[in-house]
Amino acid sequence: MKEENTDMKTHHLSSLLLSAILLGTFSSPCSLWADETAPVGSITIEQQSALGGPSIWSLVNQDQTKFAGNAATQQVKIPAGNYTFFIEQPKGLSPEILFESGSSVIHTYTIPQFSFQYDGISPIKISVSLLMKDSGKVSVNSSPQGIPYELKGPSGFLYKGTTPVTYEAVPLGVYSITYLPEGCTSSPMKSGSLKPYSRLDFDITIQCATIKVKPASEQNVEGLLTVSMDGEDVLLRDVSSTAWYATYVRTVAERGILTGYRNADGNPLGMFGPSDPVTLAQLAKIVHAAANVNEKEAASAPANPSTPPWATRFIASAEQRDWLVFSDSTVNLNRPATRGEVLVTILQAFNVPLRWPTGTLFKDVARRTQYASAIETAASNDIVDGITDANGNATGNFGPGDPVNRAEMSKILMKVSEVFGKKTPAETGALKL
Repeated sequence: MKEENTDMKTHHLSSLLLSAILLGTFSSPCSLWADETAPVGSITIEQQSALGGPSIWSLVNQDQTKFAGNAATQQVKIPAGNYTFFIEQPKGLSPEILFESGSSVIHTYTIPQFSFQYDGISPIKISVSLLMKDSGKVSVNSSPQGIPYELKGPSGFLYKGTTPVTYEAVPLGVYSITYLPEGCTSSPMKSGSLKPYSRLDFDITIQCATIKVKPASEQNVEGLLTVSMDGEDVLLRDVSSTAWYATYVRTVAERGILTGYRNADGNPLGMFGPSDPVTLAQLAKIVHAAANVNEKEAASAPANPSTPPWATRFIASAEQRDWLVFSDSTVNLNRPATRGEVLVTILQAFNVPLRWPTGTLFKDVARRTQYASAIETAASNDIVDGITDANGNATGNFGPGDPVNRAEMSKILMKVSEVFGKKTPAETGALKL
């Protein structure tokens, strides 16, 4: 009888253990029994980052066993089971993760972690792209030029170089700079915060009798555009004298419409930023200057809460003059202005009558496209053209929602001034709406 009871207890215990394993209730050492018989397969992890350097990733299964790496491409062998994938997300970057089985994308994730079940057989690939959703530019300058520096940015990134320089499309966050003039004492650290679609400028004037700088011949000044502003010649170090937009930049800069970047004291930094997008707030200020509109006539504060402090009068004036783009007080004034928004604002400020839209000039501009009247009026008067391909051939599209950079803005302003600065409404063949 005792042997029979023992056999029954052993059978009962075995049944409970088998049930526990099947239900997955065991973790720790007991779960290793399942791993010993589970199929083992390979998973490939690939990653690319807008900042260049790879990030740390990890795979953790239900037993808390961890696999990790930080190579651009890495293959790991793991047993079948339930896993959670994690990727370190550098500040200023957003992940886009493709979970692929064979040649098919099973799921796309925009968060830095997700869970999945692996059968230990199927070929799996996890492709990670760390994208810069929002970015800005950081400019480093000095007087005299040719000064070494160290610039620290978000996520531990360190930039080294010699002034002047501009970093294109860098992540948002706090940047700190230390100038390291040879033969002189290093400058105190300066810091600033880079915000969406903006530009952060660092500038310093160093007075030191023993300073050593690169000769002008080594500072790449040949072939750059020089403009006359406020009675002084200013070298624009980011504008080639042979660029297609050089003439337009010279004109708007010397007329004081779009002068380039300045430091806190109002002195030119020698940087125009031709590829920088024009924000809506900047658009308001630029158009006031181009059309000779007095922003000081604004009688009250702006209604839009996103108005930057320097643009208060310009936004208030645009709102009170019923400029269409600024009539919506919820629009984000710090985002890039679109081609349609730029044209309707400029034409409205210049008091140009608009044509009735036909929807026939561009494939992507229908009669009901927002600001179609302004787009067709500008195009019909050779102020703007449609989009061309890499060979210069017209595509038939205009891109009404595309952003406008400062080089393009310079051309548009000069074309509008040339065409509508002297013509009457009758000469433009336009109908006033």
